[in-house]
Amino acid sequence: MTERSEETTTLQMFKLLTATDDGHFAIDTIRNVFWFCVIGLAALGLQNFVTWTEQHGGSAVLVLLLTSVEYAVLVADVVWFLSRLFVGSYKIVIRAYQDIIAAKTAARLSPTGSIEDQ
Repeated sequence: MTERSEETTTLQMFKLLTATDDGHFAIDTIRNVFWFCVIGLAALGLQNFVTWTEQHGGSAVLVLLLTSVEYAVLVADVVWFLSRLFVGSYKIVIRAYQDIIAAKTAARLSPTGSIEDQ
């Protein structure tokens, strides 16, 4: 295969992946993990700055304030990530439930009661 056809095939596979609910959920989860890590690294950098400030004789009020901000960022990061994960999972479960109900309804409405008749 040429390089151009490989790019086209990769693009088609990506479009196919994003067209499904599971693929959309996976991409959202990867994006959320990325932002979780970015925000977590910012909190880690703040923690290192707090440690440096303590070691170089920074005021106790400043250290306490920065430590409070660090913990607030960490808690907000975890809560945000878990909420996004919960909402995405909830949407997938609801969609699967709706598909199951639709299949059962279609099976009841078919003359033989089997899903293969659709």
